[in-house]
Amino acid sequence: MGRLPRDARRRDLEDFFKDAGFSKAVKDITLKTGFAFVEFEDYRDADDAVYELNEKELLGSKVILDHARPNRSGFGGRREGGGARRYSSSRYGAPYNTDNRIIVENLSSRCGWQVCIEIIFFNFMFVIFC
Repeated sequence: MGRLPRDARRRDLEDFFKDAGFSKAVKDITLKTGFAFVEFEDYRDADDAVYELNEKELLGSKVILDHARPNRSGFGGRREGGGARRYSSSRYGAPYNTDNRIIVENLSSRCGWQVCIEIIFFNFMFVIFC
């Protein structure tokens, strides 16, 4: 949901969907400033809600309802663990997940992330060119 009024509360959204007949269909609402993620029990209910409630008024503002964009795994919905970044304009392309991980331990709090990248890059290059 987009274009939500800044003073919108979770209860306002619950009432918005309840008045439209979607009270039992809504599974979860995560409210942010100006937008919200609404999870439905069934994708068909989500389709109906987008069709019926898009551009309807909530607290004096016309709200936008749209399906979440699919993430890289192909499923829609919100992303867990922080803000989403947009890589479409990046010259390096979108990142991808691998099974490779680097675990950094015993790192000084005075060490910046740039130093960590330099150390990792140097050691990685050293391993490749040995």
